[in-house]
Amino acid sequence: MKFHSILVFLVASLAAGTYAAPAKTPCEIVLKGKFTHTTGSGQSGCFGTDPTDPISMASAPSNVVYKFYSGENCKGLIFTGSGVNSFTPPLQTKSTRLICS
Repeated sequence: MKFHSILVFLVASLAAGTYAAPAKTPCEIVLKGKFTHTTGSGQSGCFGTDPTDPISMASAPSNVVYKFYSGENCKGLIFTGSGVNSFTPPLQTKSTRLICS
């Protein structure tokens, strides 16, 4: 009886160890200008960008929609996108809003 209990415990432990919840897609954006910046806090929100480094490329996971603004605190919408986008000329921004699903 004791052997059976140990065997059941071991099988249950192994089964639990092989199941893992799917990894959550990050809620962030990578911005490239002269430098590469990653912004986002893991959830939707308004974030400041570096106004001295214009954005030539933006990349975000498929669950993220991003909006760029000319002003601070997400004022003055200038672009809405998702996935990967390139900008010529580079975008001058002061903030971005991430909307994550």
